[in-house]
Amino acid sequence: MTQTPPPEDPMQIRSPHIFNVLPVRQRLDHSSQAFFRFRRIGPERTLITNLEGRWLILTDAQMTAFATGALEDDSELKRRLSEHNFLREGWDEGAAREMIAQRKRFLGYGPNLHVMVLTLRCNETCVYCHASPMSMDATHTDMTPEIAERAVDL
Repeated sequence: MTQTPPPEDPMQIRSPHIFNVLPVRQRLDHSSQAFFRFRRIGPERTLITNLEGRWLILTDAQMTAFATGALEDDSELKRRLSEHNFLREGWDEGAAREMIAQRKRFLGYGPNLHVMVLTLRCNETCVYCHASPMSMDATHTDMTPEIAERAVDL
């Protein structure tokens, strides 16, 4: 079994699955960025997302500037990052709260589909069915007309 020789320059190792854009000796600047997640999505491209659901695609040079806190004050990149709430400086709490509330609004809506099981008497075995089929003689599993009317009134 042959082993692959190590790369000549360990600073040039790149992996599509881990954040490996920065040279090993450079450190992240945790004081300038708001919370974000990232993923390499191709050569020289990184997707960053935040808890609000906003996202940007950055080149390696842009990602390095963002991650190390080396953004120029009047740059287009800093403006875009700020607009999307990726920077602590100027972070808009109200906009973040509104975006998260908008994304989670569906949680209060309740179920979109209601299924009424009128009987468990069935001679089929449908893959999607959650009911436990009973014998065709099991009339005690039928819904009574009174309960059916009350269910419709809901």
